[in-house]
Amino acid sequence: MMCRILWVVVLCLCVTPAFCQNATSAVRANSGTPTDSDTLRQIEADHLHSEMTTDSSVYERVLADDYVNLNPRGLGPGNQDS
Repeated sequence: MMCRILWVVVLCLCVTPAFCQNATSAVRANSGTPTDSDTLRQIEADHLHSEMTTDSSVYERVLADDYVNLNPRGLGPGNQDS
């Protein structure tokens, strides 16, 4: 009996995310305006490209003014230091 309940719970947890998607995200994706996911992907791509080319202007545009970088040794350079 417990195994059957567990299977029902697992099935519900796997199926529920499929119904959480709404039609507005699909309409917005087809409207030509970038979605939030597209914007985040572009920001991440810009950030990674700036690390390869050491372009500090991307840090000023992307990171918040109070951003603090943490590394294994402690605090690293923040947005104000770049």
